[in-house]
Amino acid sequence: MSRSAAGRLASELILTPAAALSPGVNWTAVDEDSAMAAVEVDGTIHDVTIHVAASGTLDSIELLRWGDPDQTGFGLHRFSAVCTGELRSDGFGVPAHTRAGWGDLEAFIDFDTERTVFL
Repeated sequence: MSRSAAGRLASELILTPAAALSPGVNWTAVDEDSAMAAVEVDGTIHDVTIHVAASGTLDSIELLRWGDPDQTGFGLHRFSAVCTGELRSDGFGVPAHTRAGWGDLEAFIDFDTERTVFL
């Protein structure tokens, strides 16, 4: 698995409540609205920070992810996602819409969970 793919997997695991609560994920409080999850993927720990609204819905996530987004060489760069809305099924809540991208660059991932089928 590539280093960039491992970082993306770590961040997407946090978007899945059952995976985010697994024993292999170590959580640390950052402040009253944020927490950091240490997620091991393919032998590397990825620190994923989440920001939560007062209502308990996920606002955003961020991590340092391997890549070359600015074409200046590979390294760890800030990757973030903004989440809006929430869908609930069987007691789990997931973001209804997620936009993600490198640093402050225009988002290149635009995921609409409303089209997802919960099994």
